[in-house]
Amino acid sequence: MFSDKGVADFNVALANDRDPIILSYSGGHRESAVDTASLSTVFRVTLQWDLPVDLNLHVVEPEGTLNGKGDAAANHAPEQYGLKGRLDLTDDGTGVSPFQESYVFPGRLDRPSSNFAVYVENVSRGRLPSGRHCENGELAHVEFWLLIVDQGQVSRKKFEWVPLRCNLQIDDRTYYLRLPH
Repeated sequence: MFSDKGVADFNVALANDRDPIILSYSGGHRESAVDTASLSTVFRVTLQWDLPVDLNLHVVEPEGTLNGKGDAAANHAPEQYGLKGRLDLTDDGTGVSPFQESYVFPGRLDRPSSNFAVYVENVSRGRLPSGRHCENGELAHVEFWLLIVDQGQVSRKKFEWVPLRCNLQIDDRTYYLRLPH
């Protein structure tokens, strides 16, 4: 999207150095938009999906709890939740896919050695699935990918939300999908 002054502003969650972002200008000038060497100094978790649904990424930092201190998620202010990393990209599943949410912990040397827990929340389906979000509905089965950049190494894993029965209340164990990584 361009501003009134012709300035474009966009966020991209970099996950590898093989697909650099190149800006092309009228007149033929081209330049790299990022320094991909910085990938070796960050810890990044990116959630990516294609269907028009709202998924939320939750990265729970060591010693943190889901929806409490240490939970990096949309609308969780770093100072209020005691976060060391942050979500640098959020998406509500509208517009053009692929959709992405991304967490970044910038200082590899400052990163705790303990494990981070990763959860995905299907906000569109909610706690009482109905309509297109349950059983045979077209948005009941949602595939998504988790990309992790750690010390310059990239891993990509595919996951899915399986269809649930309509109008059956779900608890936290089903509402949040905890991902192995």
